[in-house]
Amino acid sequence: MDMGELTGKAALVTGGSRGLGAATALALADAGADVAVNYVKRRDKAEEVVEKIKAKGRCAIAIQADCTDESAVKDMVNQVKSEFGEIRILMNNSGVLTQMLLQDMSLDDWENIMASHLRSTFLVSRECLRQSMLSLRPMNGERRAAKIINMSSGIGQKGGIGGSTIVHYVTAKAGIIGFTKALAGALAPLITVNAVSPGTHPTDILGDLSEEWKQEKEKELLLGFGTVEDVADSVVFIASPKADYYTGQVLQPNGGDVMNG
Repeated sequence: MDMGELTGKAALVTGGSRGLGAATALALADAGADVAVNYVKRRDKAEEVVEKIKAKGRCAIAIQADCTDESAVKDMVNQVKSEFGEIRILMNNSGVLTQMLLQDMSLDDWENIMASHLRSTFLVSRECLRQSMLSLRPMNGERRAAKIINMSSGIGQKGGIGGSTIVHYVTAKAGIIGFTKALAGALAPLITVNAVSPGTHPTDILGDLSEEWKQEKEKELLLGFGTVEDVADSVVFIASPKADYYTGQVLQPNGGDVMNG
């Protein structure tokens, strides 16, 4: 991506202290955005990302907030506005992963994954719209005023044997795609809503999955495991004016793991 195409725009990345979120925050900064890095527990990791962003000449802050908590989300969005002004890019990335068979799953196990992915995406999107995005107009002659980008997963489109021990996670990620498509219809034409649906990438979230699962998964991938940068580049593209004609879409940096039109 060209340097500077997001200059003057503030971005909020939830779950931005590690993995795909950290890579996305850095890539958005490379493109010129000022970035708020949300985290829940690891302030040290979030601060590492912030320092790397500042080294690129961009503004950055680390903000602690549980994105499943309505009050915390309100405070987080208000703080981002106070620091950076209006939020024009939202990357809903926060979420956790656990592994178990459905028959062994407690209601709390199920609800925790639904909250981590779906409740958080709803709450942060709603608050950014209420406090910031709905009042915006396009900058610099662009066609869109703001971009909402949601992190789904290829497994949410594919399911099958690869999802047999993560049924709750697959369900949540499929729900994010539905949320994306419906919200895109509600917010057009000034705000676009798209999803990124990665394949399997070597991040620390995979530490919760067995080595056997990872070995079998890699056999399914035409191009092998991807990098976090593969995903981050897709996010930056959607956030940029080059993607102003994309909405309700699911970009799939997954190495051919999921093929659909």
